[in-house]
Amino acid sequence: MGAIAFLAIIAYPGKGEYHKRDELVEASKSWILKEATQKGSPERAEVYEKYRQYPNQQIDGKLRQLEARVWKRLCVAELARDIIRQHQFATHLPDSLKKSNRELRLKYLDETYATSGSNFDVLQSEKTFRKREWKPSLPILHYAISLLAMVLKGESFSIRDLVLSPDWLPEIIKGATGHALLIDQYIDDDFQRIEIALSNC
Repeated sequence: MGAIAFLAIIAYPGKGEYHKRDELVEASKSWILKEATQKGSPERAEVYEKYRQYPNQQIDGKLRQLEARVWKRLCVAELARDIIRQHQFATHLPDSLKKSNRELRLKYLDETYATSGSNFDVLQSEKTFRKREWKPSLPILHYAISLLAMVLKGESFSIRDLVLSPDWLPEIIKGATGHALLIDQYIDDDFQRIEIALSNC
């Protein structure tokens, strides 16, 4: 069940979000066991009663929630990856031409969300984005960037596929080490990084 625990941490990395992670893990376990039962393994009698009785509608809702939350982290990871690349490419430029992380976030939001004729306030949006998306993602950003690299190699992103085929997990955890070094070098935010060991998943 390592992949489920890992994805739940990516979705809800906050210290006070244990119960939300547990809910996602329990729903995912129920879905996996129900899928296995329908295919004839394990036998229905061997499936825990609480998983057997977990409502399908609730399972679907939690899986959609997990996918939406992980997708948000991947969007932040994409921005962080681009910020790191911008800094790497700008090493030869004079300081006057180098952009701060905040300026790069503003540019990202302006290009991503602003539409002509709208009342989009990019400055207010950056403040909200930093509070709701950027800062909560920082503790697991190295894993999110690693996961993003894997997702970009494929043709689609499916939480159900990731849960059912967890062989990708060791590579993601291993790859996160290099991303953590780059984050320390180029992301100037103060945060407590979460470290995940395979044995803890």
